[in-house]
Amino acid sequence: MKTVRFSKSGKRVPLSKELRNIVLDLLTGKFGCVCWYCGINLGSKEIHIDHIDPLSKGGADTIHNLALSCVSCNRAKWDLSFAEFVRWVNRLRRMETFPAKDGFNAMIAYVDNEKR
Repeated sequence: MKTVRFSKSGKRVPLSKELRNIVLDLLTGKFGCVCWYCGINLGSKEIHIDHIDPLSKGGADTIHNLALSCVSCNRAKWDLSFAEFVRWVNRLRRMETFPAKDGFNAMIAYVDNEKR
């Protein structure tokens, strides 16, 4: 299933609401309604559909390369592959100032604050 469409100028065109709902149904059936990266329940939160391996790095535009993501994880992951993202998170966890004991969401908050 192709999930991202491109205009004639090469820009990404968002999924139609109908196609997005189909993709969400498939992914929630496969993984549940949780963020694939941090495990937070996405029930009432904004849900992002993320390419596990980004299109910009040769990732496939198929249902097998898509995952549900919370806003924080999707923003932190940006265009990193899953493997790159895990390595980056592990580097942050080794930092003395990183609140590792508070978990992944604390890391995202820490990173968001550092970017400002």
